[in-house]
Amino acid sequence: MLGDGYLRKIAAVLFIFLFLLGNLFVLIPIPARGGIVLWPAELTIDISEYPEEEIQYKIRITNPYNYDIDVVSESVNPSIEDISLDEGYSCIPDLSWLKVSPDVLSIPARSYGYFMLSVEIPESKKPLHYNESWEGLVRFYKKSAIQAGSVTVNVKLMSKIFIHTPPGPAKQQAPHNLYLILFLIIGLIILATVVFASRKKRSTNDDRTAIFYYKKKENDDHKKN
Repeated sequence: MLGDGYLRKIAAVLFIFLFLLGNLFVLIPIPARGGIVLWPAELTIDISEYPEEEIQYKIRITNPYNYDIDVVSESVNPSIEDISLDEGYSCIPDLSWLKVSPDVLSIPARSYGYFMLSVEIPESKKPLHYNESWEGLVRFYKKSAIQAGSVTVNVKLMSKIFIHTPPGPAKQQAPHNLYLILFLIIGLIILATVVFASRKKRSTNDDRTAIFYYKKKENDDHKKN
């Protein structure tokens, strides 16, 4: 049998071993699982009126790793299968109107950075695109892919961008102005009809009175002779 002193020594050695092992796991960097984090995953842009300058929004990318990374951005159109056609959305007429800067963003370890998303529609194109709904995609991924055996893994995160263009000043004012113009035209037609009928009736009465007066005077002159 082992003595109490010997058991105490074994327990002390075991305790020291577990303590050192725990500190070793704390000191060794463990790669984060799940990769970079994107926010927001969806962004809706309601343009009530076309501004003179470009519209900008921030997209945040979080780096969970213990080392610096470079993240690449790119704008793409969704496929026909993925686009929300039943909700009235279509692809952006020109993908260059949806810009993301910078193209590559360096993010320090355990930190985050921002991409700037901008919507800039040329002045000559704005009058052609009122009351429309567009859907676009912005993809982000690490510049250095992860090697998993013989397979290269590079997860791409995507943020959906929904854009609603203004209804347009002409379409907003058209119903009210149209009703007002129709009301004025109908009123003028009614007024002109009443005036014309009144003048015609007065002219007819005047002619009848003149004829009656002439015949009566002719008969009176005949009787006198």
